[in-house]
Amino acid sequence: GNSLTIHNGLLYIVVNGSNKIEVLNLNTGALVRTIGCPAGSSPRHIVLGNSGWGYISNLYKNSVSVYDIVSNIFVRDIPVGENPEGLLLYNTRLLVANSGFGADNTVSVIALPQDTALATLQVGDYPSLFAKVGTAAAVVLCTGAYNDFGDPNDDTPGKLFFIDLDRMRVTDSPLLGGHPQRLALDDAGFLYTVQTN
Repeated sequence: GNSLTIHNGLLYIVVNGSNKIEVLNLNTGALVRTIGCPAGSSPRHIVLGNSGWGYISNLYKNSVSVYDIVSNIFVRDIPVGENPEGLLLYNTRLLVANSGFGADNTVSVIALPQDTALATLQVGDYPSLFAKVGTAAAVVLCTGAYNDFGDPNDDTPGKLFFIDLDRMRVTDSPLLGGHPQRLALDDAGFLYTVQTN
């Protein structure tokens, strides 16, 4: 499993290597259904809106799938940047972190429900995960580009990029250093990253 999402009493477990999403009852743990994703898509994250639509990032298809929650069918794919990872829903906008395994440094902004590209934000290398902070702001974690077997001098450091969600623009980009992999936000408003060097 790559990621977990809770929505309306259900737990969605995205199993990227198996191209499926397991949906469990959050209270009992019972399997409700399995969402079979297209072969080779390698789903990474899912977000679900109250409108009845879900959105799934496809790491190897460079797209986001639109999923009908009620009918349990895939409706269409939206082209985005390279190797999309994390997703964030905000009103009628979907933000997509295009990781490119370090070769991309963009966030795609999709207009909903038209499912069309609205803007592309420039951030740091290897954007991967979002966290919403406050009422109209978010951060995207950028791991930075690196090659375990290459020259460390051509690495780029990890950063956080703050995004104003109403204006859809970057407002700040504090340096983290290293190559942070995970992002969490606690109830007190503190952000945490898991750091690798």
